[in-house]
Amino acid sequence: MKDIVFVESVNESYSGFEHEIVFPDMCPYCHKGIQPIHVTSFYANPNHLPDKVINSMFLCPACERIFVGIYTVVYKGAASYPQNVIPSNTFKRDFSSNIETLSPKFCQIYNESLNAENQGLTEICGMGYRKALEFLVKDFAISENPDDEESIKSKMLSNCISDHIDNKKIQTLAKASAWLGNDETHYVRKHEDYDLNNLKSFINATVSYLDSELELKKAEALLSSK
Repeated sequence: MKDIVFVESVNESYSGFEHEIVFPDMCPYCHKGIQPIHVTSFYANPNHLPDKVINSMFLCPACERIFVGIYTVVYKGAASYPQNVIPSNTFKRDFSSNIETLSPKFCQIYNESLNAENQGLTEICGMGYRKALEFLVKDFAISENPDDEESIKSKMLSNCISDHIDNKKIQTLAKASAWLGNDETHYVRKHEDYDLNNLKSFINATVSYLDSELELKKAEALLSSK
């Protein structure tokens, strides 16, 4: 999520200003995915706006500990992503055992992308999330169609989704994720109203539906065994 916050000056001689920042979405202490509570933001350098550093304090609603996001104002009209989070820690999203078993490479690539994002590497992390999506979708498609494994591996992601994903909700979410993921890899964006946060939301929803689908198969296996 992102929001406009008021950034106070630590020097009473200078006034504060409003600026839009992207909140960290994982706590560096408990590693849970969160929507943190913004406590305060402040800056020390009053003279060089393009290089102004913002320090934002956040409260984790899960473990109730305070952490700090470091931002740089590139220019006033653009939202700033966290360049660093203190305490500096490895960010890791824990996935269900279903997803870990289905696609361990997805989990690895997703978490590498998450760490890149939380280091402020926002120009490359989107490509990582797009790669993670491809592993997730193709691993699921292979699990559903083991006889087509070699064909699935070499197919374009969009064709794989259309040809091998039968669940319409998963198909819709995966296709939307792929579209936004492609925007992260190309010179010209086709979907200007959507950003990295939308891409992550669509991927996370895809994960949830896949997890439910895998759990449903377990339930069906239980019932059929009786």
